[in-house]
Amino acid sequence: MQSTEPVFREEQRFSPLLIGATLVVVVPVGILAAYSAISDGSSQNAITGILVAVLPIIFILSLYVWFRLQTAVTADEIRVGFPIFPRKQIHLSNIRTSEVTGYHPLRDFGGWGLRFGAKGTMFNARGDRAVRLVLEDGAVVFIGSQRPEQLLQAISKGRSADQRG
Repeated sequence: MQSTEPVFREEQRFSPLLIGATLVVVVPVGILAAYSAISDGSSQNAITGILVAVLPIIFILSLYVWFRLQTAVTADEIRVGFPIFPRKQIHLSNIRTSEVTGYHPLRDFGGWGLRFGAKGTMFNARGDRAVRLVLEDGAVVFIGSQRPEQLLQAISKGRSADQRG
């Protein structure tokens, strides 16, 4: 029985620049929607307008505060994912190849978060570096990391121990 204590652990928040850029778009739209609803004169529309303005801002700020990409490598598996959503578990024995790679979040995957695309499944919160895994079934998984070399080293060490044992 292998240890379940992580040999590598990383938590990444979304970039403050990404959150700020999103707010730059959302706040004016929310203000316009609120102003439009309030200027109608109906108190019901005013309340709706204020909610339309405030709720998206609260949602975006909560993403920054609570929503983090969590990655852990134990002696026999990788666990990666975001709070609220089920985490992906990849047994190290199920990895065919692994390497550090660069990527372009918007161009290659359409943004940040949990993404599915032609290149594979991406877990990312910020940056442009990842560990690319090719699994035994041919599936490709990218795990974004601020420390991809350390992540790869933990994966490689676990795979070597698994192959010896």
